[in-house]
Amino acid sequence: MRCVCCGKKITGESHGPFDNDEYYCDKCWNDPCLFFPEKIESVLMEDIERDGTFLNDTILELIDQFREHSINPSSNIKNIWIDVIGRNCIEIPVVKIHQKGNDIFLGKLKAYELLLLSYVEQWVEDEYSNPGYQRLLSKSRSREIKEYIKNCSIPLIPSLLGSFQDGEYSEINSDTGTLRLPILPGTISLLDGQQRTGGFAALFHEFKDSLQKGQFKDNQELEHYYRKLLTFEVPIVLINTKEIAINLMRDNTNLSNLKPIDIDTAFFIIINKTQKGVNASLKDELTYRTILAGIDGIPVIENERWRTEIVPVANKLSEEGAPLEGLINQGGIPGLKKPVQLNGFVTSLKNLYVNNENFKALTESDKIVFVSNYWQTIRAKFPLAFERETYSEYIITKSIGVYSFNYLSTDVFDYCLQNNIDPLGKNNLLDIIHPLVDMDWNIETSEMAYFAGKKGAKHAYELLREKLFT
Repeated sequence: MRCVCCGKKITGESHGPFDNDEYYCDKCWNDPCLFFPEKIESVLMEDIERDGTFLNDTILELIDQFREHSINPSSNIKNIWIDVIGRNCIEIPVVKIHQKGNDIFLGKLKAYELLLLSYVEQWVEDEYSNPGYQRLLSKSRSREIKEYIKNCSIPLIPSLLGSFQDGEYSEINSDTGTLRLPILPGTISLLDGQQRTGGFAALFHEFKDSLQKGQFKDNQELEHYYRKLLTFEVPIVLINTKEIAINLMRDNTNLSNLKPIDIDTAFFIIINKTQKGVNASLKDELTYRTILAGIDGIPVIENERWRTEIVPVANKLSEEGAPLEGLINQGGIPGLKKPVQLNGFVTSLKNLYVNNENFKALTESDKIVFVSNYWQTIRAKFPLAFERETYSEYIITKSIGVYSFNYLSTDVFDYCLQNNIDPLGKNNLLDIIHPLVDMDWNIETSEMAYFAGKKGAKHAYELLREKLFT
């Protein structure tokens, strides 16, 4: 008797017989890099995890196969897999919530379960036969989420929203029960959470590639860490869109052609049109507080960590007696009559903090001294532009003025060094800035009043630089 995989004579334990009297040797059967449809069903009911650690490598292969069908699976794919692996289900403890005649279920899935069951109805241009609605998956965003899951000390994955059409709910009491979902590709359609699931998919593929290349032979601890991450618990809200469509058609004869995907699409629009992002200034402030608390590994922060160095500078400039006292809107709250937005102030100092090597060499306290003295000098030269009663008449405290002056700060700093002037001296910047006094800064008559956007700010900065240094 020979193994149908490697062709060698089977001398030890064998697995079979399968169709056409086929057998597999124990070595091939247990190789996690080899996929046999015949062995899937036999391991689905075995222990997949122990002590919160993913164990069953055969399921890795099943996930890999299912992920190939996770974008717009064809209508026949489920039947094909039923023929291959039979009918098995995942049981999910859920809380049942009743909303306006429809039941929704709040539960949780392990990361590997999410990868097994979920799919995405993706928009395909000019393909009416496949009326998906999801935007394309962002690979860079998936990588960010993967790194966040791996490296952040407090990774929080908000609840996903998914729909199913084939499932069975068993009630335990009026509020809780068990939802049984078939282990098949395309069981859960993701309405909200494609990018988050993409992060887990990127993590899975990174782990599987490393496993196949034998990169964990000398680092069992790292392999164990990946296996733990595959059991990461993700909250998910599940809705039976097939049942909702039936309920709606029963109550309204005008909806006789309603399909489950129409319900999916409606929920997708509701979610993406009713969510509002965090104000950019508040985001900067909260990001700084997060870093200050010692929490790192969050990609959205790490990608622009330089911003967190400038936020405390802006906060310092807002204090009582500071040059921008009462003028910086730190939380982006409308109606405060604070004309300088924290986000804009931080963004406009990027060139000084990121690209000026001499400035970067300063200590944190010296950086604050320079920026504070710089704006104190501007205030001394244009006092009315900083008074609450008159600032609205001047461009200086408008976005165009803040951006152009902060762009100019790196030129002023370099000029000081080139001319042996101490840039940290409190009064050393007065003579440098003085030529700008002759310019028209009135909001009604200044030529800069007609500048707009980043291009306008760049043009305004070039006018200031030309006035000072030519």
